Amino acid sequence: MPFKFKSLTPLFYSLGFVTVASLIFDVLTPWLDVPILAMGYLLLVLFASMRLSYWGALLTAIFSFIALNFFFIEPRYTLQVARLQSLLELLGFLAVSITMVSIMERLKTQSLTAKQAQMQAEAARQLAEKLLRLRCEDEILDQGAQAIASAFFARVILVSVRAKAPTSVVYDTDAAGNDVVDAGAARWVAEHHLAIGPTTGYWPQLYYWCIPLQISSTSQMVLFLYASQTDSYTKSNLAFLQGLTGQVSLALGLLYAKQSEQVAMQQAERENIHNALLASLSHDFRTPLTTIVGAASSLRHQQSGLSMMQQESLCGLIESEAIAMLDDAENILSLTRVETLGRLALHADWQSLEELIGVVLSRCRQRYSHRLFDLNCDRSLPLIFVDPKLIIQVVMNLVENTIKFDTSGSVVKIAVTTRDDDYVMVTVQDRGVGISQDVAQLMTKFVRGQPESRQPGFGLGLTICDAIAKVHGGQMLLENAAEGGLNASILLPIRHDQEPVS
Repeated sequence: MPFKFKSLTPLFYSLGFVTVASLIFDVLTPWLDVPILAMGYLLLVLFASMRLSYWGALLTAIFSFIALNFFFIEPRYTLQVARLQSLLELLGFLAVSITMVSIMERLKTQSLTAKQAQMQAEAARQLAEKLLRLRCEDEILDQGAQAIASAFFARVILVSVRAKAPTSVVYDTDAAGNDVVDAGAARWVAEHHLAIGPTTGYWPQLYYWCIPLQISSTSQMVLFLYASQTDSYTKSNLAFLQGLTGQVSLALGLLYAKQSEQVAMQQAERENIHNALLASLSHDFRTPLTTIVGAASSLRHQQSGLSMMQQESLCGLIESEAIAMLDDAENILSLTRVETLGRLALHADWQSLEELIGVVLSRCRQRYSHRLFDLNCDRSLPLIFVDPKLIIQVVMNLVENTIKFDTSGSVVKIAVTTRDDDYVMVTVQDRGVGISQDVAQLMTKFVRGQPESRQPGFGLGLTICDAIAKVHGGQMLLENAAEGGLNASILLPIRHDQEPVS
């Protein structure tokens, strides 16, 4: 194989260094002894060891040995040695210079190894910090594969291996490249959880590395790395690669653990809600049902002994208790529909809020004839894009909540106003005791403002109002009034694409 000019560069540098040093030393010969000149050549060898490659420094040592003999050892300008002492000095110089070159080369190798290890550790740390901030499996795989590809200047392919299913490429850093993965190798790695390829001890004849990445009960993933240079396949690089894949596996494992925890928490929450609903149903439906059964029994078995007024009273009692049960059932069904379907639950259209409030007042005056109602609306209220049935239910819940907990018999005030030309606010005001709990707690399912109250109900009224307001892009507001009582409001956007307010 012919030499290239680049391969002769260390030779030229060595000759140049020794020639320049020899010319300088030749001028200084009258004032310097041979041992001092030998020390000068040793300093030159040390300089070459720091600046040149191993072979360049070794050539510098050999050329210095020859120059010292030729120019400064008697007889001068020959390679002969007149005295045994001079010969021993020359051999000592050669041994020291070669030893110096070897030591410096070892120090440079160790320094390079340490620097490379530090860079790899920093890269692994940065990758770990980046991956732990991600909340999506695709993002973790994408960032992990790109980091590994950048660290090795290589092509990285992630392959999913599932039981009784063909392997599939999940990610490839070379989008335009052909899939060159070996399905058999991928399955072997996934089954044995061992790396294969050069320096691994398994399938060393391969021209790539295949590393197990993530193992779960249903699917496994492996990583193929195709380095652009064959000298990248070293044991240290293999350890670095396994460290990076370990970071990706750890991030995936933490993500899966969080997802499992969320599923478990959601399941526990559903169980708690289910148990609370059953408890509420058994408690709050028993009283009205008992009343209905007692009134119906009296009408059936004692009708002849009851006056017309007493019969009408019993019929009214049955009707009011049945309506209360129907309202509770409607609340439960509406909450389930809104929370499950979100905006898909809406059957919205442009509506006049004043007309919807009028429907609520008509029902309330018929149902609560002993109470007075006062409606105050801004002039020229705009149409709003809402589900009329749900909005009527919200306002009805707020009014019934006021009547239920305000025992003073005061006027129920309803105000409809615009806010910042973007929202319409419906406020129902009472003169009750107000609230002392945290507002967020009152919005929780089955939590009542007065837990020991004898008033029937499941603690779903405000939860329903909050859920319906949010699904419309609005919100529920509760605050104690300055003059006493509670102001309960819902804020609804005028435009149907409005985002919820903060």
